[in-house]
Amino acid sequence: MSSLGSLVHDGVPVPDQQANTGMVQADTPALLSWIEKCQKMLTEKRGGTLEIAMGSKNVKIIINDSSRSVFAFIDRATGDVLKPATWNAPAKHARGNIYDSSNGMSRMTEYGPAYLR
Repeated sequence: MSSLGSLVHDGVPVPDQQANTGMVQADTPALLSWIEKCQKMLTEKRGGTLEIAMGSKNVKIIINDSSRSVFAFIDRATGDVLKPATWNAPAKHARGNIYDSSNGMSRMTEYGPAYLR
């Protein structure tokens, strides 16, 4: 698990091991922008901090407030924003995409991705 602050070590960016795979990486600009916007929303409405955990298929976004819970998942192959079903698995059906015009924020709330309607 890495937090946003661990992407730089002694002022030097840490290269990702899979930088040329075409998959979402910890240093992907769209992901960093999405996390920054979510963190701003959390700070204004609820509190807590976000951290990321890179998996082979998904990026797990964890919120640390009075407890730890999964805030969202990002599909590494497509950039889809997914609502958590459990601690380890996302729900089916995307709630947005970090590469779209809204940077995946159109269906986000301070509690994570919105339910489908």
